[in-house]
Amino acid sequence: MSALTHAVRFGNRHGVGLVGIVHEPAADRRLDVAVLLLSPGVKNRVAPHRLYNKMAAPLVEQGYWVFRFDFSGLGDSEGVINEPYLADFYGTVALGRYVTDTLDAMDWLRGQYPVNRFVLGGLCGGAITGVLAAPQRSDVAGLLGLGLPLMVEGRNIDQHRNVTAGQLNRLRGQYLKKLASPRAWVRLLSLRTDWRMAVKSVVDRKRRPRPAAAGGVPQVPVPGDNANVLFAPAFLQLLERGCPALLLFSEMDRLWWEFDEKFLVSHRPALAKYGTLLEVGIVPGANHTFTLEEWQADMMSKVGAWFDRHVRPQANRLTSDRLMGLVGPAGPA
Repeated sequence: MSALTHAVRFGNRHGVGLVGIVHEPAADRRLDVAVLLLSPGVKNRVAPHRLYNKMAAPLVEQGYWVFRFDFSGLGDSEGVINEPYLADFYGTVALGRYVTDTLDAMDWLRGQYPVNRFVLGGLCGGAITGVLAAPQRSDVAGLLGLGLPLMVEGRNIDQHRNVTAGQLNRLRGQYLKKLASPRAWVRLLSLRTDWRMAVKSVVDRKRRPRPAAAGGVPQVPVPGDNANVLFAPAFLQLLERGCPALLLFSEMDRLWWEFDEKFLVSHRPALAKYGTLLEVGIVPGANHTFTLEEWQADMMSKVGAWFDRHVRPQANRLTSDRLMGLVGPAGPA
């Protein structure tokens, strides 16, 4: 039996209809683990550049079930997004807007397919949703975060105040290279360039956060820190339970600098005790959405190796599947 793809519809706890795609592995390779690729931001189950479609294929080939679905208000699912500004919507995602949709999807999958455990993953908003949902379930076998956003966004948050040292260093180099460009000066004087950020990048050599105290708690708050207060408790709880996590960042993504400077540095002593449960990797040269094929290939190579180390050894081969009476015909991508 070859791998199959099914278009499905199910209701969340509020009665809102959600639409998704189930990737069913071939019967002779089938494992009892399902990978949920959670929608990033306002993007639907496909993700930028069809990234989730591309990720699903090798995972299914290895025997994992893969589920991509649209959160309420996104894509083909029912529901309404009332926030008129994108930044405010992103802020609600960072604070758990789609956690219950994720938990309801897990319950639905367990009722329809022979899966017993889950890996929650996704890009950007899908990553933070996975972090906040995972500690609420004992059947989560792993967390896969791509470009995890540590900060909370919104119209009322001053991005200039919260910019990291890594981003300032990069911007400083870019602006200095343009000093001899008449076109760049025209953009600056006509206010088409973010002059506040340009000035800050040149004159503000921001310090990195101070190292953490012995207990893993930062000695002093980091100035301008709008880090998500929900992240650290949920993430550390997940690791404490023994759940492995892989966090991959793009080298050119400001989210990497934010995560490094505002979490890794201050929590390094606390994280050390978890050893290889936490793996953090960088895809050289890549942007936030892994646009180029070589970036996607590098990312998927790291993801595949992590699955082989942490997920497959605990997975069970399904030798006798129950009948799939409720799955439908092949559907849209």
